[in-house]
Amino acid sequence: MTPELCNLPPRYRGFQPAQLTGVATVLFVVEISTASIAGGNGITEEEVKDIEELATPRTPVIYEVVRRLGEEEMVRPATSLWWSGVAAGLSISFSLLAQAILRTHLPDAPWEPLVTSFGYCVGFIMAVLSRQQLFTESTITAVLPVAAEFTWKNVGRMTRLWAIVLAANLTGTLFAALFCSFAPVLSTEIYAEMLTISRDLLGYSWWEMAFAPSLPRS
Repeated sequence: MTPELCNLPPRYRGFQPAQLTGVATVLFVVEISTASIAGGNGITEEEVKDIEELATPRTPVIYEVVRRLGEEEMVRPATSLWWSGVAAGLSISFSLLAQAILRTHLPDAPWEPLVTSFGYCVGFIMAVLSRQQLFTESTITAVLPVAAEFTWKNVGRMTRLWAIVLAANLTGTLFAALFCSFAPVLSTEIYAEMLTISRDLLGYSWWEMAFAPSLPRS
């Protein structure tokens, strides 16, 4: 065993590089490098920690991590995907609620639309931080495994993931809409603003919605 390998933490001792794959290989190499630096160049352990924190992963490493995440998502049980997608549908509904609350309580001023637009982020932040299955967030992670190994099996797994997540998201938002419409939980003003925002969005043509949402409506 080389001196660098002897300096590794106990969890890596006894392993050969060929036995490690993926992210483990990256960590293995990083720890060998940092151990070598610490032992041979007079750099303190504290400085080695600073180097590790400031180091930026190479693009192939990021690609491999995302691809493996995509593979894990595509083999998840349907029940797990479904309930995670329903939760994301409920979470994303808070975007509309946040915008309506801001519109209700902010004064009628030129800057009001700018501040109100920040409410649109609320639902996405909730879904992303909770690692829920949101259809618009399941694109690149599902496509990378298919691009890496294009087989009909992978295409089928990707289609399965998208179908379950999209249906679950729509179910979650439907439940949220029914709850807001029929449960006495919102004030009349907030509910009216939610309807106004929704009707404004439905007024866009399919072209504006798909390709040019920033263009003025005709």
